[in-house]
Formats: sequence, structure tokens, C-alpha cells
Amino acid sequence: MPTINDSFDRLKHTLRDTEDRYQHIVKQVTEVVRQLKETLRDLEERYQHIAEQATDVIFQLDSQGRWVFLNSAWTRLTGYGVDESLGRSFLEVVEESDRASSFEIFTRALRGQKCEGRELNIRTKDGDPRTVEVRARLMEGAEGWALVGVLCDATGRRRAEEALTLEHAFLRDIIDTDPNAIFVTDEHDAFCLVNRAASALCGADADTFIGQRACDLDPSGDYGVLSHLDAAAPGRASGVFDARIIDQSGRVRWLQTVKKPIYSALTGRHYTLGIATDITDRKRLEHELAHQALHDTLTSLPNRVLFMDRVNRALANMRRTSRPNAVIMLDVDNFKVVNDAMGHGAGDRLLIAITERLLTCVRPGDTVARFGGDEFTVLLEDLNHSTDALFVAERILESFKHPLCISGRDVTPTVSMGVAIGHSENELSEELIRNADTAMYQAKTAGKAGFALFDPSMNAQAVERLELEGDLRKAISNGELTLDYQPIVRARNGEITEFEALARWSHPRLGLVPPTKFIPIAEETGLIIPLGLWVLREACAERRRWIADAGANPDLMIAVNVSLTQLRQPNFVSQISAILHETGTEPRHVKIEITETVMMFDAEAMIEKFAALKHLGVRLAIDDFGTGYSSIAYLLRLPVNTVKIDRFFISQIGRQREDEVVIRSIVGMARSLGMEVTCEGVETEAQLAMLRKLDVDFVQGYLIAKPLPPTAVAQTLRQGVPVTP
Repeated sequence: MPTINDSFDRLKHTLRDTEDRYQHIVKQVTEVVRQLKETLRDLEERYQHIAEQATDVIFQLDSQGRWVFLNSAWTRLTGYGVDESLGRSFLEVVEESDRASSFEIFTRALRGQKCEGRELNIRTKDGDPRTVEVRARLMEGAEGWALVGVLCDATGRRRAEEALTLEHAFLRDIIDTDPNAIFVTDEHDAFCLVNRAASALCGADADTFIGQRACDLDPSGDYGVLSHLDAAAPGRASGVFDARIIDQSGRVRWLQTVKKPIYSALTGRHYTLGIATDITDRKRLEHELAHQALHDTLTSLPNRVLFMDRVNRALANMRRTSRPNAVIMLDVDNFKVVNDAMGHGAGDRLLIAITERLLTCVRPGDTVARFGGDEFTVLLEDLNHSTDALFVAERILESFKHPLCISGRDVTPTVSMGVAIGHSENELSEELIRNADTAMYQAKTAGKAGFALFDPSMNAQAVERLELEGDLRKAISNGELTLDYQPIVRARNGEITEFEALARWSHPRLGLVPPTKFIPIAEETGLIIPLGLWVLREACAERRRWIADAGANPDLMIAVNVSLTQLRQPNFVSQISAILHETGTEPRHVKIEITETVMMFDAEAMIEKFAALKHLGVRLAIDDFGTGYSSIAYLLRLPVNTVKIDRFFISQIGRQREDEVVIRSIVGMARSLGMEVTCEGVETEAQLAMLRKLDVDFVQGYLIAKPLPPTAVAQTLRQGVPVTP
């Protein structure tokens, strides 16, 4: 049986084992605590290092708003040392104007509200203003709740934003000062920017536009000016386009919009910039100039140019209708007597009254034109029968039996008319008008105050024409024709720059036959082809003789006229090239003159032919400019060097101011297209003075010199002096 001592020994051994185990546990816990302290110390050192390396201020505020922790970035930002700031209120560095709002932010943050991206204005130790962005959150620590966060220096950004705002306001002022309507639309056609002029044009506040499309601003679809601005959407082609609009006051206005796609690298989006200019005044002036160019100033009737155009159109329409047209040429009998007796003012009033009387005798679709002076023309289109034209002529005669009141006096003028019927679409307008003119003179010969219907047999000219054709054919074959040369000089100093070669025919029986008589025969019979080649060959050869014998300028040019018949020849350009090579003439010393009426016939083919001539190197001139068909439209496509203004406009200088306007317009247009301007038919010093004032390049006419034979040209060149008076 165990004794008490045995029990005591067992208890003692048990206690000893327990103590050993306890000591072992204490040693283990102590080691863990030591390791934790080292880890915590490492973390604290690492955190401190990170905090010190941070460029932004890391802070901790206690519940009273006092700095508990600040990294060294605080000193770099404010100039205050960390030690001198710890324990002090954060409000001490906040601008006084921001302290109330800053304290409110602090108290809300202590209640757990987020504080992200809030800006505060502070003062540095040196008194400099700074803007900081605050990001902080509420955290619980050993000493209770505190705010931990970051202060980022936003001063540069704020100043950049303020500068950007000022710059934006500055640019906005510039845009709003611009009288043109400026706007920007996005990919969805919504307006992003509208200046004051655009909003005023549309009658709406600028803010109303932003983010809206034109159709949103007026869902009815009838949005007037907006419809023009809406056309500047990115999906549509950029460029320049005009539009006729109705503004908010109901007035008709013209806008010209320039639009251009733009890309913003900032937003990564595409936009369209549009600038709309009010061109109403310009359009009105263009309309007035166009009207002046095509209408008679005194009567407002179509002039010769417009009348010729309408006759051409009427003849072309005959292909569709197969119904005849007619032209009536009308001349006021003894108009000069009225002018001399009652004065030019009364003469003008008489012409106006005659115009009004003529308009009452024709249908609304017919054309009454003033052809010049006291000559009028009437175009009757789409007649049921040829005799309808005679009924109109009779009606006109009947109407002039009633007196006109001019300057308080009754005047009963009489008129002589010629009627020509157009039956074929292949008939030329010039021919139809010429026939009417021939018939009119027949009526005058018959005693005036009547009319005559053109008949090819009404005069003996047809027989004479046949004889002349045969004689002309022989004259060309036998070399009986000669050339005269009319100088073309610089307007400013009279320097001779070129000579225009003009064919002359001295008939053994009839004497000198005027070109106006034999050139049309050559045109109609095809004789113009050999005649034209002879003119070019002879003129080039004569030029070489002038240079060799008369000391002419080696750059002297020769100008020759070329007809439609010649241009239509397939080998025309090669023939020109051969003659230039044969005579040793450089192409740049030859100028080919063509009348703009050539463009009435197969314009595209003529444009190709002109391009080939230009490629050859010869110079090109448009002769009789202002009297042809669709002049401006085709002139833009022609490789032309020179525009020769028709003598008709020159003859009207000092008589009709409108013709001076036309000349000025042609000169301006030619300048803009890089062309030179020559004015032909200069016969008075007043005309020359005006042309110099209008800054034309070259002049030609009897005032300068009449066409000269080759010997007289050589003598003039030897003298070497300007021929301008």
C-alpha cells in the first residue's frame, strides 16, 4: 500500500514537469513578441520611408483638427517645418475666406462622409497662395478616431484652368465679334458652338442651340435658316455652297457657307466647322451686273447678246417641236429727225414708249430686244404656222398708227420691219437675223412704214454671191489675195507687240472687195480652209522678213483669225504645226484668234482642240468677247491667254456707262483668270483714256493705226517709236 511519502514524491515530480513546460511556453511567447516588434519596427520604418519619398503631403488629423502626422512634402509645399506644425490646427494655413467651408468639410468627414477631390486654398509660410486637393478618410487608431489623407498641390492645374477659362472667354469674344455666323456640329449634327451672329441670324439664344440639332429646334421641319446651317453635317461633303434663305424677319437673304471637317485630339471626336457669310449684297450686285450685261439700260429689254442666245435656244428647240420660229427686225423710221428736233432726252423717251407699245403686240413668251440705236428685234417661238409672224407684224404696224405722247407732244413714229422664218434646227441664228435685216432694208427701200418677208430671191445678191465664190476660188489658187497688218500696242506706252493679219482682195473688175463680203462666202463654201492656211503661212514669212530687214523685235507676235470651219478639220493642229516648222516660226510667236461664238457648236470638241493648240505652244485669244454664247461658262475651261473685248462695247464708251461697267467686269474677270485683255475698235482719244484708266493691257483700232501693207509695217518698225497718239 503506497505511503504518504510516495504520494508526495509523485506530486513533486508532477509539479516539476508542469513548471518546465510553462517556462518553455513563456520562452516561445517571448520570442514571438520579439519577432512581432521587429516586424512592426520594419513596417514603421518602411512606411516612414515611403511617406518621406511621396511627392504629395500625407497627413493625419485628430478629432480636434490638429496635425498629428505630416511627411516632409508638407515643408516643400508650405515652407513650414513638420515639427512646428504638429499639434497646430489645420485651419491656420487655410485662406480666411475658405475656413468656414473647410471646417464644415472636416466635421462631415469626422461623421464618416467621403472627402474626395475637394479643393482648399491655403497660404504658404512666405504668403504665397496655393490650391490643394484633399483626399481623406476616417480611421480608428490607438488614440481614437482620426482623419488620414493626402494633400495634392493643384495650384498649377488651377492656374492652367483659370488661364484656359480666360483664353476661352477671349476666343469667345473674338468669335462673337465676327459678323459671320460661326458654328460647330458633332457627328450627330448637334450644335456644339454657335456665335452671336449665328444666334442672331436664327433669332434664338446661343444656349438654345447647344446639344440640339436643327430638326430638334424646329420639329416641323420648316426651319428656314437652320436648314442651311444643318447642311454642314459631317456626313456631307465639305466645301463652299450658297443658299437662298428666309430670315426671321421674312426677308430673302443669301448665305455662303464654308464648311470643313475637324478632329479634336482632346475628345477623339470628329466635328464640322461652318462659317456662313451674308452675301445678299454681293448676290444683288452680281444680279444687277448680269442684268446690265444682258439687258439694255434704257429700255430694260434684252440686248443683242441675250437675244442671240434666245434665238439659238429657239432653233435648238425646233428638234423637239418641229414648229417654226420667226425673227422680226424693226427699225424706227426717221428716228434721227426726232432726236435732232426734240433732243436726245425726248429720243430716249420715244424709245421707251416704243418698247411699251411693242410689248403689247406679242405673247408673254415672245422676246422683244433692243439690238442697238433705234433697232429692235422680236423673236416669235413655237408658231402654229409661218403666217402667224406676218399677223404679228401687221399688229405692230397697226399699233403705231396711234400717236405717242413725248414731252407733251404727240409723235406718230413709223417702223420698217423685216420678217425671217426659221424652219430648220440647223439654221444659224446669225443667218436668221441677217435674213430679217435684209428683209427690213427691203421694206425701207420699198417706202418704209411696212414690212417685208425674207425671200432668197428678193435681191440680186445671190447671183453676185455665186460669181464671187468662183472668183474667190481662182484668187486663192492664183495668189491674188494680199495681207494687211493692223498693229496691236501696249495701252500704257504704245509699244507694238503684235500685228493682226487681215486678208484683202483686190478684184480685177469690182476693185477692193471688203472682207465682210468675201469671208462669209469662204466660210460657207469651205474656201476658208485653204485661205486660212495661206494667211498663216504668209504672215509667218512676213514676220521673218521684218525681223531680218526692219530690225523688228524677235518677240513680235503675229495674230491670225481662225474660223469654226477650220477648227472642225481633224488635221487642223498638225497643219498649223507644219506651217510653223516650214517658216521657222516658234509657236509662242503666233496667236490664234477665235470668236466665242465657236463654243455654240460642239463645245466639248472645241475645248479639246484648244487644248491641243495650247500644247503645241501657240497663244490663244477669244475675239469679239461679250457677243457670244455662254461666254463665262466656257471661258473658265479654255486655255486662253488673251480676251479681246468686242468693238461694240468700246464704241459705247462715253455714251452708255453700263458698257464701261461691262468692260471693267471683263477686265477684272480676266485678271482673276490670269489672262491679258485687248480692246479692239479704239477710235477716239476719249476711248483710249478710259481704257487706260480701266487698266487694259493692249489696244487696237483706227486711232492707233489702220491696217497697213507689209512695206508700211516695215517702215514703222524701222522708226522704232510708239504709234499711240
